[in-house]
Amino acid sequence: MLRFPSVRLYLVDASIISKSSNIVMTQLIALAIRYRLGIDVATVINKIDVERMPIREIMEELYLRTKEFKQHIASEDFGVLADLAYDLIESIATNLPPTG
Repeated sequence: MLRFPSVRLYLVDASIISKSSNIVMTQLIALAIRYRLGIDVATVINKIDVERMPIREIMEELYLRTKEFKQHIASEDFGVLADLAYDLIESIATNLPPTG
């Protein structure tokens, strides 16, 4: 049996990404899918044109300017979810390279 390279698409609706910490959590789910299935995962953010949040810039900050992204989360959000996101940023940026 022939095996072909596979990639899973993880579709995320842009409306659920209201805070930077939510972006981290969606990427964490993508990372879990990647390791559970053992294949690459591409996160696709749907309806990005409808949302007013600069999602592309925030994703670039997550992967290219991690320290600034951490500061962004610390100033924007609080609570357990924000604390988790803050602690997981570097792991996600290292283990789940950006696609697109």
